[in-house]
Amino acid sequence: MSLIRILLINILIFFILIIILEFSAGFLRIMNGHNFKLPTLIKNDFQNENISDPCIKSKTDVLLSHVPDHKNKCIVRGGIVVSDFVVHENNSKNEIIVTLGGSTTTGFYQKVSEGFTWPLYLFEKRKNEYNVYNGGIGGYSSSQELIKLIYQVSRLKNVKYIISLNGINDLPGNFEKEKSKNFPLITRTQFQMNKSQQWYNQRPNQFESVIPNLFSLIKYITNNSILDINKIKLDNFEIYSQISASERWKKNVIFMNKISEAIDAKYYVFLQPTMGLKGVQSKVLDGNNDFLLFHSLDEEYIKNLNNFYDEVKSICLELTFCFDITDVAPPDGNNYSDPRHHNKNGNLLIAEKINNIIFK
Repeated sequence: MSLIRILLINILIFFILIIILEFSAGFLRIMNGHNFKLPTLIKNDFQNENISDPCIKSKTDVLLSHVPDHKNKCIVRGGIVVSDFVVHENNSKNEIIVTLGGSTTTGFYQKVSEGFTWPLYLFEKRKNEYNVYNGGIGGYSSSQELIKLIYQVSRLKNVKYIISLNGINDLPGNFEKEKSKNFPLITRTQFQMNKSQQWYNQRPNQFESVIPNLFSLIKYITNNSILDINKIKLDNFEIYSQISASERWKKNVIFMNKISEAIDAKYYVFLQPTMGLKGVQSKVLDGNNDFLLFHSLDEEYIKNLNNFYDEVKSICLELTFCFDITDVAPPDGNNYSDPRHHNKNGNLLIAEKINNIIFK
């Protein structure tokens, strides 16, 4: 009995010590001008809902910033995972449709729409003719799509169509205002690795969410923390005249169209519909799920969103391979999973629209 008591007392002392260290590390963060990090034992963000879910884990990639870290354990609806693609295949001899985009396209975020992605619906409509390789990855912008097209898609055989559904992740200031201003072609992680010449591990750590301040202190001591991008400038970067986010999107999709031609594939880019855009995407009825989601949006976000989309819509009209489908799947009842992602009902409407434009 005494040994058990001693063991319990030591365990209690250990946890008290961890709590003291966690609050001390948090106090140091405040003294250093940062915010105190709260533990996230319960996570609502679909990307972090279950840190052990192999479908949502990611790891660092020097070219693409991050790629899936599924270790061949991710199970998806209506297909299989092959490397960084979710593959929907009916006949191995069929030609291939490759889909590109961010979290609104990816098949790895199975919980967003219960696995009913628009590429899956597109496959169901064309499965007698085509297989679908879904290359969408959460967080990817058109810049990462372009790199993925060169880096991975160009090595695939029998690619007939390459379809991008994008726009929202090219929004200036989408995640980091300074990144879009000073470092438009690389992510914060890539810049940090290049600047410090150190590898940054993006694999989520289960304990880091419980004691975030202590982990932050450990990273700081070991020189493994993210550099403050607002305080760092690339050497002589200011001498260059920089294009806007919409112009960068335009160049990226033009590049993707030319590369697709080079590999004998047809390229289409679709401006993705998203909640908060002027018109039908802002017309919501009281008393339904979409109404609640719409009113959770920030006014500044809606303003920036529409300013950017006004520009890319005008550009899209000039491109023969670009189609504006921003009016599809509006928030008229139950089309959205969250303000940035459609549910299975919305994805079906998007797939039908894309299918009709390409094949009908």
